[in-house]
Amino acid sequence: VVSAEHCRLMLAAAFNRACKYSTGEALSQPVGLVVTAALATNRERRGVDHAFVGVRKMGGMGAHVWEVGLERADGREQQERLLSDYALRVLDMTLRTGEPGHLVNVGRLCYSVRGGVD
Repeated sequence: VVSAEHCRLMLAAAFNRACKYSTGEALSQPVGLVVTAALATNRERRGVDHAFVGVRKMGGMGAHVWEVGLERADGREQQERLLSDYALRVLDMTLRTGEPGHLVNVGRLCYSVRGGVD
Protein backbone atom coordinates (compact mmCIF):
# COMPACT_ATOMS: atom_id res chain seq x y z
CA VAL A 1 0.00 0.00 0.00
CA VAL A 2 1.37 3.38 -1.01
CA SER A 3 0.24 5.91 1.58
CA ALA A 4 1.56 8.63 3.84
CA GLU A 5 1.02 6.35 6.85
CA HIS A 6 3.02 3.54 5.24
CA CYS A 7 5.77 6.02 4.40
CA ARG A 8 5.86 7.18 8.04
CA LEU A 9 6.14 3.59 9.26
CA MET A 10 8.94 2.87 6.79
CA LEU A 11 10.67 6.11 7.82
CA ALA A 12 10.53 5.22 11.51
CA ALA A 13 12.12 1.85 10.75
CA ALA A 14 14.79 3.41 8.51
CA PHE A 15 15.64 6.07 11.08
CA ASN A 16 15.78 3.56 13.93
CA ARG A 17 18.08 1.36 11.87
CA ALA A 18 20.31 4.36 11.06
CA CYS A 19 20.50 5.20 14.78
CA LYS A 20 21.33 1.59 15.63
CA TYR A 21 24.31 1.54 13.26
CA SER A 22 25.56 5.08 13.83
CA THR A 23 28.48 4.67 16.15
CA GLY A 24 31.52 6.84 16.28
CA GLU A 25 32.11 10.42 15.30
CA ALA A 26 31.93 9.91 11.52
CA LEU A 27 28.31 8.78 11.72
CA SER A 28 27.07 11.08 14.44
CA GLN A 29 24.07 12.34 12.44
CA PRO A 30 21.89 9.38 11.40
CA VAL A 31 19.34 10.02 8.65
CA GLY A 32 16.37 7.94 7.54
CA LEU A 33 15.26 8.29 3.90
CA VAL A 34 12.47 6.29 2.25
CA VAL A 35 10.52 6.21 -0.99
CA THR A 36 7.35 4.21 -1.55
CA ALA A 37 5.64 4.41 -4.93
CA ALA A 38 2.92 3.16 -7.24
CA LEU A 39 4.54 3.54 -10.66
CA ALA A 40 3.40 3.01 -14.23
CA THR A 41 2.97 -0.66 -15.07
CA ASN A 42 1.70 -2.80 -17.90
CA ARG A 43 -0.50 -4.68 -15.42
CA GLU A 44 -3.96 -3.53 -14.49
CA ARG A 45 -3.91 -1.40 -11.35
CA ARG A 46 -6.45 0.88 -9.76
CA GLY A 47 -5.50 4.33 -8.68
CA VAL A 48 -3.12 7.02 -9.80
CA ASP A 49 0.64 6.89 -10.12
CA HIS A 50 2.09 8.60 -7.07
CA ALA A 51 4.77 8.26 -4.42
CA PHE A 52 5.72 9.37 -0.94
CA VAL A 53 9.21 10.47 0.04
CA GLY A 54 10.14 10.74 3.70
CA VAL A 55 13.22 11.94 5.57
CA ARG A 56 14.20 12.29 9.21
CA LYS A 57 17.48 13.44 10.73
CA MET A 58 18.74 13.29 14.31
CA GLY A 59 18.46 16.54 16.19
CA GLY A 60 14.78 17.29 16.55
CA MET A 61 14.12 17.97 12.87
CA GLY A 62 11.02 15.81 12.89
CA ALA A 63 9.79 13.62 10.06
CA HIS A 64 9.12 15.23 6.70
CA VAL A 65 6.84 13.39 4.26
CA TRP A 66 5.92 14.55 0.76
CA GLU A 67 3.35 13.12 -1.62
CA VAL A 68 4.56 13.22 -5.21
CA GLY A 69 2.06 13.02 -8.07
CA LEU A 70 3.37 11.33 -11.20
CA GLU A 71 2.21 11.39 -14.81
CA ARG A 72 1.46 7.91 -16.13
CA ALA A 73 2.34 9.10 -19.64
CA ASP A 74 5.95 9.60 -18.51
CA GLY A 75 6.40 5.85 -18.22
CA ARG A 76 8.00 3.86 -15.44
CA GLU A 77 11.64 4.59 -16.29
CA GLN A 78 11.10 8.35 -16.30
CA GLN A 79 9.08 8.14 -13.07
CA GLU A 80 11.91 6.20 -11.40
CA ARG A 81 14.43 8.79 -12.58
CA LEU A 82 12.31 11.71 -11.32
CA LEU A 83 11.78 10.08 -7.93
CA SER A 84 15.45 9.16 -7.57
CA ASP A 85 16.49 12.73 -8.35
CA TYR A 86 13.93 14.11 -5.90
CA ALA A 87 14.95 11.74 -3.09
CA LEU A 88 18.64 12.58 -3.59
CA ARG A 89 17.89 16.31 -3.49
CA VAL A 90 15.87 15.85 -0.30
CA LEU A 91 18.81 13.96 1.22
CA ASP A 92 21.31 16.59 0.04
CA MET A 93 19.27 19.46 1.50
CA THR A 94 18.78 17.57 4.75
CA LEU A 95 22.50 16.91 5.15
CA ARG A 96 23.57 20.43 4.14
CA THR A 97 20.95 22.50 5.95
CA GLY A 98 19.42 20.09 8.43
CA GLU A 99 15.97 21.26 7.38
CA PRO A 100 14.46 20.13 4.05
CA GLY A 101 11.03 21.62 4.77
CA HIS A 102 11.32 24.28 2.07
CA LEU A 103 12.32 21.76 -0.60
CA VAL A 104 9.13 21.31 -2.60
CA ASN A 105 10.03 22.65 -6.05
CA VAL A 106 12.31 20.21 -7.82
CA GLY A 107 12.21 20.15 -11.60
CA ARG A 108 9.05 18.70 -13.13
CA LEU A 109 7.71 17.60 -9.75
CA CYS A 110 7.04 21.12 -8.52
CA TYR A 111 3.42 21.09 -9.70
CA SER A 112 2.47 17.99 -7.79
CA VAL A 113 4.43 17.85 -4.57
CA ARG A 114 2.62 18.32 -1.28
CA GLY A 115 4.52 18.00 1.95
CA GLY A 116 4.57 18.58 5.59
CA VAL A 117 6.20 17.91 8.89
CA ASP A 118 4.90 15.37 11.39
